[in-house]
Amino acid sequence: MVIIKTNKNEEEKVVEKQRREKISKLNYNVQLIETKKQTKEKEGKLERMLDVRNNSGITIITLAVTILIIIILAGVTINAALGDDGLLRQAEQAKDMAENSTLTESEKMNQLAQEYANMMAEDEEIEQPKGLSAAEIKADAANTYGDEVIGYNETRNSVETWRIFYADENNVYLIADDYIEPADAPNGKGGTPISSLGRRWIGFTNVVNDYTGGSDIGASNSARKWLDTYLDSSYGTSENNNMKAVAYLMDTNVWSSYYGDRGENAEYAIGGPTLEMFCASYQDTHPSRYLQCDSVNQYGYQIKWSDGSYGISVSGLIQDELNGIYINSDSSTALGMWLASPSAEYNQVLFYARYSGLVDKWRLYRYWRCRHSSPSLSKI
Repeated sequence: MVIIKTNKNEEEKVVEKQRREKISKLNYNVQLIETKKQTKEKEGKLERMLDVRNNSGITIITLAVTILIIIILAGVTINAALGDDGLLRQAEQAKDMAENSTLTESEKMNQLAQEYANMMAEDEEIEQPKGLSAAEIKADAANTYGDEVIGYNETRNSVETWRIFYADENNVYLIADDYIEPADAPNGKGGTPISSLGRRWIGFTNVVNDYTGGSDIGASNSARKWLDTYLDSSYGTSENNNMKAVAYLMDTNVWSSYYGDRGENAEYAIGGPTLEMFCASYQDTHPSRYLQCDSVNQYGYQIKWSDGSYGISVSGLIQDELNGIYINSDSSTALGMWLASPSAEYNQVLFYARYSGLVDKWRLYRYWRCRHSSPSLSKI
């Protein structure tokens, strides 16, 4: 190590000088620090002042804007409520429109009611249609035969409903919907009553004494055409008992007085359809396979299916077809209806339509039903 030794006085001077320089620097540093501190304090005060000023300015501006918006909104609200198109005005208009609408609807209802009343008054003045003509009924036989007829009046309690049985070009033939009561069958032309065994069974034991036979069914009898095949034959004046019973059933005078609608609509009435009428009606409704009657002998008719042979009976008719105008299946009051035609079997039997689907013969002195038929009408 090198040690240097110097003069003592010179060293003291150097040390003193260095000390003074340090003190001077120290004082400068102290002043500098103090100055910076004062500067920072001033800057803090200035910032606080600016902050206060800024905050006060924002609050005032916000308040001013808020007041302005409130004033504007108040103006809009007042204008919306009180202006020409304001809410109050609109409410008044809506009320007026509602009142006018109510009046308009009421006026429309009154107008419709008046128009309806006028239409009803006009309808009363217009003549109502009379319905189908006889020709129209015949042309649509499958859909019209058996239909109920409204407006035909008669006076017998046991007949409440009338149905279409047949139609030609000019007339409609009706049949009672059910068997008549014996009390509702007229007496013969001489005043003799029919025979009855209760229920709706009718026999001819006594009434045949009022008639002589085929000669009672003269040319003046409007129903005669439905028995022409027999009456125009060589047996037409037969005095067999079965023809006497037929003469009673075909007596338009006695039957029309009971069921002829007092002459208002019906041309005549008879006690039941003839076999010829029965076959004609059935052919209209069953054109592909129908019934035929002819081949008469001294006693009366024979019958057959269109594809069969003649005999004294046929079977296979449908029960209750077309509301039972041909075959009525109800046997509680009678077993069948008389047909106003003599049977070819012998002189004591007529044809009848049996509930089981037969057209057969039956003796005069067994009690059977009479199903009144055949007023003819030009329109229904």
